[in-house]
Amino acid sequence: MYGWFYYEKEGHYQGPYPSKEDAVAAGRAMTPPGRNFWIVEGKKPPFAFPDADQLLALFVAANGRLGTAEKPFGLEDVEITPEQKAHLEVAFRDLFGGWMEQYQINFNIDAFRILRNTERIEASGFDNAAGSN
Repeated sequence: MYGWFYYEKEGHYQGPYPSKEDAVAAGRAMTPPGRNFWIVEGKKPPFAFPDADQLLALFVAANGRLGTAEKPFGLEDVEITPEQKAHLEVAFRDLFGGWMEQYQINFNIDAFRILRNTERIEASGFDNAAGSN
């Protein structure tokens, strides 16, 4: 899903805002008088949740103290099928993603997957001369 952002300095995006008008209003409110700013419509990449192998490696690392020098704690003696790994990935994504949604936890992602419709907003009004991406 796309959102609208404003910025005065490249790389310092503020948002997302649900509409272009909301981004302009926020930019006008937060940018010092007499200074131009830009708005852009952007789409940030989705979170990359760990895959099953990464989750299992974290589990082993967190519990390594449960092993001994002769028999370290690990996955060597455990059979995990591809179906079980797929289920682990879905279960983790559902659990962690649901937790984030329930508590409205939003990690800031600075990178964008797509930027488009960039416009320069003049201190005195609108200027579409900057064009679109």
